[in-house]
Amino acid sequence: MQTNLAIAVLAAAIVAAGCTTTQETSQPSSTATAPATLTGEEIKALVAGNTVEGMNSDGYYFKGYNSPDGKISASSEKGGKVYTSGGTWEIQGNTTCAKWTNPDWRSVCATYAKNGEGYYIKTTSRSIPSIPSAKVVPGNPHNL
Repeated sequence: MQTNLAIAVLAAAIVAAGCTTTQETSQPSSTATAPATLTGEEIKALVAGNTVEGMNSDGYYFKGYNSPDGKISASSEKGGKVYTSGGTWEIQGNTTCAKWTNPDWRSVCATYAKNGEGYYIKTTSRSIPSIPSAKVVPGNPHNL
């Protein structure tokens, strides 16, 4: 369960940069043209020094601060329980990847695509939940 939480955190985290928080969980519309996936440079510009947050597809609310020096601090919560981890993030090709210090959180990579006013963060592992509607918030407003 914490593994899913870690994945959610990465996806952002990574992933752990932009607007306000939302908890929408809608997938990109299948009838609309699929949004273009961001490049690695675009993802880095978006998330470095900012916080990524949103509800993952397993119902965990993830918040991850991606420091410009490649460190990440994140929390994931569900049902009143909060899980946390630190780690590192980096860009690999057109994905952002996070490695966690919490042994219950698995390392994960994810792509970003524009989704309305937010971003669809899709993990590259089928066993790790994606974040269908993430927001990027300037800085580290949650002191992660």
